[in-house]
Amino acid sequence: MSRKTQRRGAQRENTVDLHAPIGGQLDLFVPSAETPVPKPRAQRDDTEPEPQRAV
Repeated sequence: MSRKTQRRGAQRENTVDLHAPIGGQLDLFVPSAETPVPKPRAQRDDTEPEPQRAV
């Protein structure tokens, strides 16, 4: 059971890390059509992954 718990924790971290960078890139690519909405969102996504990576 210990191994299963560890695996779940790693998957959760990987999912968050992948979501942070992917979300930022997608926001910049898709928001191209919406300029006022992607600007604030892109900044927020960039700020979130930065502190997570440092930790």
